[in-house]
Amino acid sequence: MEVSWDAPIKSDSFIVVCKNAYLLHLHPFDSDIIQHKCYKRLNFIADQYVVKGQLREFTGYLLEGQYYINLLAAYFILDKFRPKKETKLIGLNDKVSIVEDCIETCDRYAQYFEKNTHIENYKVWIKGIKDYYSLRSTGKS
Repeated sequence: MEVSWDAPIKSDSFIVVCKNAYLLHLHPFDSDIIQHKCYKRLNFIADQYVVKGQLREFTGYLLEGQYYINLLAAYFILDKFRPKKETKLIGLNDKVSIVEDCIETCDRYAQYFEKNTHIENYKVWIKGIKDYYSLRSTGKS
């Protein structure tokens, strides 16, 4: 299924593009993913949520378990939204911070990365995120 890059953003657009990227065997921590049109579209969609201040709406994607949807959502939340460390996942898990949940989601996936480039790219990225939030590394990443 081809995605129309000029189509208006729909609530399922992020899911559809994540699925397309997955079916094209694109991994969120591939070295060259930022050059691919699927990643550019995901980046654009995430930017639209950021511009509209729709963090809460975007966190709904953390519930999706297929096609790296929750991993990509966690990635974009940490990388683009940069929520305050104490902001909770209201409506999803009021006891956990968004940052904590996103890092745990990423760490869960990282355990199963097979390619060295994915592992190394992830380590560099998560270190930057943890440094930003002044979090200690746990050895998981």
